[in-house]
Amino acid sequence: MRRVTLEFNYQDAWKQIFGYNYGKVEILEALRCFRCDTQGLALICRIRLKDKSMDAKDLVGNGLLTNLEVLYREKDGSLVVFIEGETIVPPSPGSIHRPRLLMARPPEFLDVNRMKAELIGREIEIKKFLQYANRLSNTYKILGLTSVNTKPESPLSKLTLKQRQALLTAYALGYYDVPRRISSEQLSEHLNADKSTVVEHLRKAERKLIASIIAG
Repeated sequence: MRRVTLEFNYQDAWKQIFGYNYGKVEILEALRCFRCDTQGLALICRIRLKDKSMDAKDLVGNGLLTNLEVLYREKDGSLVVFIEGETIVPPSPGSIHRPRLLMARPPEFLDVNRMKAELIGREIEIKKFLQYANRLSNTYKILGLTSVNTKPESPLSKLTLKQRQALLTAYALGYYDVPRRISSEQLSEHLNADKSTVVEHLRKAERKLIASIIAG
């Protein structure tokens, strides 16, 4: 199996997403992408409406937008919005079939007009995909092509040494048992560290592990 990392120009995508309303919107930041594939798109971005009398909901129904939710309004009047829409992936030209590839993780915005995506598949499918992409557009760069390590990476490898030590010791001594068999004070004494430091290590470790689980 191989992994290909690509950088796509997203400027044309914004034009498709907002349709003829594109000129009425200033896209300030692309914050998070949850989906951008053949099934549709879902992302969070920060925008500013050039016409202050315009309602953000009026953007829906034009271009590819099917849903828009205002998450919050910044002090400068810009809006952080969650948007959903139809796919920006163009249909296959002629009789060419889309290669069978898996997306390693949701795409990542490098900046407002650049997106990075990681795809996994057999080498022959990777080659087909690049040929397919060339037929559709030349607005992409190959950032990397590597073999996939089939051995799953342990979530613990994402932790620092201190975080891992605190977490494993806490688990071994029953800190996470119900009812709890050891308090944070006792755990800090065992680790010969301040209670606040140990609690901070645990919270950071827990946050990283939870984020890893949610991200899949």
